[in-house]
Amino acid sequence: MSDKTIKRLIWIVPLTILSCVLLYLFFGWDILTKMHPDRVAYDMAQLTARVNEDLNAGKEGGIFFVSKDVSVSEIDGINDYICSMNGMVDQYTVTERLPKGIRVRFKYEISDNYYAYEYLMKKTPIPADRPLARQLADTVEKILKDEITDGMSEYEKELALHDYVVTHCAYGFVDSSKTYAYRAYGVLLQQRGVCNGYAEALALLYSCAGIENRIVTGYAEEELHAWNQVKIGGHWYMVDATWDDPLPDRAEYAGHAYFNVTDDILGATHTWTREDYEPCTVLNDNYYNVKDLVLNHTAFESVARSYFDSTLKYPLEVVLTDYSTEYDLNFLYEIEGVRKVSYTQPVSYGSNKLVTFYINAE
Repeated sequence: MSDKTIKRLIWIVPLTILSCVLLYLFFGWDILTKMHPDRVAYDMAQLTARVNEDLNAGKEGGIFFVSKDVSVSEIDGINDYICSMNGMVDQYTVTERLPKGIRVRFKYEISDNYYAYEYLMKKTPIPADRPLARQLADTVEKILKDEITDGMSEYEKELALHDYVVTHCAYGFVDSSKTYAYRAYGVLLQQRGVCNGYAEALALLYSCAGIENRIVTGYAEEELHAWNQVKIGGHWYMVDATWDDPLPDRAEYAGHAYFNVTDDILGATHTWTREDYEPCTVLNDNYYNVKDLVLNHTAFESVARSYFDSTLKYPLEVVLTDYSTEYDLNFLYEIEGVRKVSYTQPVSYGSNKLVTFYINAE
C-alpha cells in the first residue's frame, strides 16, 4: 500500500465514522422507531399502556423509545399510572439519548397476582420461590368456589365478589407487614388493605371469574387513589370497593354507592384521565337500578316498611328521586322494634339523592 493511499485512508476512515455518527444522531430515532414500532411511546399515556402490556404478559423487563416530549420526571412517577394487577416498574435506565427522544430500559417487579392467575387459569406451575403466590392462588380458588355458583349471571358474580372483598377486609395495615396492604395478598389473606390492594384483589377475582376489568388510577379527595372498571352486559362501569367499605368497619355490611356507576356519578368525588379508560355512561347494571331501589317517597315508604320489618340489623341504601329537607320519615318509627333512626347526608347521585338509613345504630 502506497504512502498516498495510506494518507487517503487516514482522512477517509474518520470522515466515514463521523458521517455515520452524524447520520445516526440525526436519523437514528427514525430508524429505530420504524424497526420497533410497538416499542415507541410519544406520550406518558402510551408509555404506560405499553408497560402494562409487558406486565400483563409477565415480562421481566422491556426497552422503549420514548419521545423527548416525555420528561424524565414523568417517567419517575410511572407507577402512579400503572393499572395492572400483575406488577410494577422496579427501576429504569436511560441507555441512549437522541435529539428526538431517549432509549429506556425498564426492569419490572412481577407480582404474586400474575403467578396465581396463570396457575388458576392456565395451570402454569407457580415458581418454587413464590410461596405467597401459592397461598394467594389457594385463597382465590376457595373464594370462587364458595361465592360463585352455577347459573349465576355476570352481574351476580360481580356483586358477590365485590361484597366478599368489602365484608372480609378492613381499611388499614397489618403493622408487621404494611407493604402487603397495597397488594391483593393483604386484602385477601391478611384482611387489611388500602385502595390499591382493594383494586388488585377485585381485579384478580374478577379476572379469574371471567369478568373483563381494569384497574383505574387517579385521585379522590386530592390523594392518589385506585379503583376498578368492569364490563358487564357489554357496558363498562366504575367500581370503587374501597369507598364502599364503611369507616369504621361494619364487618358484615357492604355499601354500594360506588358499585357500577357512571363517569359522571364517580366524577363528583374522583378525578382521572378519562381518555385513558373506557367511557362509563349507562346505569343498566347499577346496584340500585337492579335492586329496584330508585324510589319516590311513596315507593320508599313501602320498601322501607317491608325491609325493616324483616331486619333491623342492616342499613337500607336508596336513591330518592324526590328528596327534600321536608321528607317525612315519621313512618319509620311505626315499625316494630325501631327506637332510633339515623341516615347519611344525602349526596348527589346523578339527578337524584343517595341516602343510607340506619335503625337503632349507636
